[in-house]
Amino acid sequence: MQALTEPPAPEPPSAPSLWRVFLLWVQVGVQSFGGGAATLTLIRQMAVVREEWLTDEQFMMDWALCQITPGINLIAFAILIGRRTNGIPGALLALAGLLVPSALLTIGMTAIYRQVQSLPVTQRVLQGLIPAAIGLGLVTAYNMGKPLTQAGIQDGWAIATLTILLLLSSGAVMLLKPAPSVVEVLAFGGLLFALANLIRHRWSNQAP
Repeated sequence: MQALTEPPAPEPPSAPSLWRVFLLWVQVGVQSFGGGAATLTLIRQMAVVREEWLTDEQFMMDWALCQITPGINLIAFAILIGRRTNGIPGALLALAGLLVPSALLTIGMTAIYRQVQSLPVTQRVLQGLIPAAIGLGLVTAYNMGKPLTQAGIQDGWAIATLTILLLLSSGAVMLLKPAPSVVEVLAFGGLLFALANLIRHRWSNQAP
């Protein structure tokens, strides 16, 4: 009888070419209208959904890490993702692809806006962009909160409920009384860590 052998382990995915990395980040930079929420949504669609460079959990954790670093969070995020895919060259190309096209478009659109800013149609267009930008922010918040909630459900409904409450309360605190992001991330992250471990400890002690 032929001996059974284990199937060969799948090969790790190869790193994308530097040219592809640059083009993908250029696409994000060109489409980054609407501020940080829109840009973050585009980055997630590229890195998690289409290219599968990161899982939802990795994306969320990397973004949380960028909240406690100095400087512009989205720039730090692009550098971190580029570094993950292609090392230092990937980080530099991600930075260039994100910034260069958006900077050129901003300069061009600012010059055009100066000529048409007083037109009524321009004001109506800008008013219509506000709810679109808010909608993008809500979608991004949902997509980033979903893996946290799913992980909490796997640990039990008590931790899932605690996670949802802390997500909502941290958002409310930022809206009502903004604080430095590093303070909020460390405060709410530390609180969730402490309470989740307390719940797990009590469950383990009550288990037969």
